[in-house]
Parts: sequence; structure tokens; C-alpha cells
Amino acid sequence: KQWYQRRVRVTEEYFSEKAPPVEGYLHFKDQKHNWSRKYFILRSSGLYYSTKGKSRNPQDLACFTTLQDMTIFFCVNAKVDLKAPSEHAISFKPGSGNASM
Repeated sequence: KQWYQRRVRVTEEYFSEKAPPVEGYLHFKDQKHNWSRKYFILRSSGLYYSTKGKSRNPQDLACFTTLQDMTIFFCVNAKVDLKAPSEHAISFKPGSGNASM
């Protein structure tokens, strides 16, 4: 019963309709395949980056990706495998629409 209460609390906290504010600097590969650093904001509608420093104003945000039907991969050896600026990386790949967990 105790594990169930923890699961419900975590589900309510992190997966409710209102997503918790998550923001900070991330590196991403730009169109020229160079690593760039931008300020990102995770919202329930998707992952956005600020075009003006750390601004959270909607007019200063550009959509990086929506998270609908998206498969997210996590890499723990990114510095070597991807020549990334850090050891850890995530990658987004559009899903096929019929993925199951």
C-alpha cells in the first residue's frame, strides 16, 4: 500500500495537467551540425528555446520540438560517441504512432 501511495504522489506531481517548470541551458546540434548552447524551457506543449537570452516571454520562445508521438533516447557516453560537450545527451525521434511500452 505504501508503494502505491508514493506512485500516486509522484504521478500527481510530475504528470498532472500542469507540468512542473523545467528550464536551463542545453547544448544542441544546429543545422550545420555544430553544438550550440541555448536556454530551453520545457512546457506541457513542448520543448522551447529562448531567442533572447533567458527570456520566458512567449514572443521570445521558439519551438524546438513538440513531445507528441516522440521517442526520446538517452546517451551516457555522448562525449565520445557524439562529440558532445558533456557525457550525457538526449535525442528526439518522431515515433511511428503505434509504439507500446
